[in-house]
Parts: sequence; C-alpha cells; structure tokens
Amino acid sequence: MNRSQVCSLLPQAEQQKQAAIISAEGDSQAALLIANSLQEAGDGLVELRKLEAAEDIAFQLSRSRNVTYLPAGQGTLLQCGEEEGPLGLIYGKLHIVSSVKNTKSVMQ
Repeated sequence: MNRSQVCSLLPQAEQQKQAAIISAEGDSQAALLIANSLQEAGDGLVELRKLEAAEDIAFQLSRSRNVTYLPAGQGTLLQCGEEEGPLGLIYGKLHIVSSVKNTKSVMQ
C-alpha cells in the first residue's frame, strides 16, 4: 500500500472505532436496564425466557426423526428411572447403547 491508500483508510478505521464504542455503550446501558428491572420486578423475565427456550428446544426436537415422545410415568416399561427437573418437568434417565456396546447416560 502506498501512503495515499493508507491515508484514505484512516477515516474509515476511525468510523469503525466510533461505531464499536457506541455499540459497547449501548450494550452497557441495556445491561444496566435489565439488571435494574430484575432487581425491581424479580426474576419473572428470566423464567419467561427459560420457558421460551424450553418451548423452542421441544419444537426442534419434535421435528427430529430420531426423537420419540414418551408420556410421563412410562419409565417402568423402559426400565429407566425418572427424576424431577427444573420447572417441575419429569425427565427419564435413558441409557443409549451404541453399536460398539458403550453405554452412555443421557439427562443426568
């Protein structure tokens, strides 16, 4: 690069620097607003986001060909235990046996 090319890139680099600073300041203000609202209103928003994430995960899993839904209480038929997880959901402890006969525990 010659000197004129470097000089033409300086304003663009300065503009990118300013954009990064403004973005970081905005992120900082957003984090403060969220922290203040959580302090004032409790953690209801966090619970809502957890439920939304769980709903999204369930939707993605429901579209998978390798996932089957089993109603709660059917653990005895599969000889696997059950335990209560977050949000009061019941999770089965399933064991998957691979083709090389290694047993891996899922949902521990």
